[in-house]
Amino acid sequence: MATLTSETVGVRTGDSRTLMLRGERLCRQSLSLCSTSEDLLRSSQLRTAVSLSWVREYRRHCSSAIGPIVRQKLRNGRLPSKRAASIFGRPGAGGRCGACNRELRSTQLVMELPTFDGRVLFVHGDCFIVWDAERAALWPSVVGVR
Repeated sequence: MATLTSETVGVRTGDSRTLMLRGERLCRQSLSLCSTSEDLLRSSQLRTAVSLSWVREYRRHCSSAIGPIVRQKLRNGRLPSKRAASIFGRPGAGGRCGACNRELRSTQLVMELPTFDGRVLFVHGDCFIVWDAERAALWPSVVGVR
């Protein structure tokens, strides 16, 4: 009866040494890649926090800058005081915002504001948020707030 040796399996002493060295190299590479990915994750989390902070600041600025304009347009009837049951959002397709009068770009969220006289106004997503808050503040009974 034949015994199994490294020769019969096809692994020679030189081959096993090569495999062991290759395994050690792969372990080192794996540790290095793991460390790099952890660094990238931390960097990404930092950038996300900074980005969120910037977005909050931008919204606060937009709200304070656009708020008076929206209030005036609500008072003189150029923006609706009531909110339709269905409001749709989509990418911009040119034209001007009904609230701030800036361009509606394809990279921006644009909300469709149907009016009760059959028109449709298009406003930036941020302007829509300001419009909704301003109309609720001006006419609480219109939105059901008491």
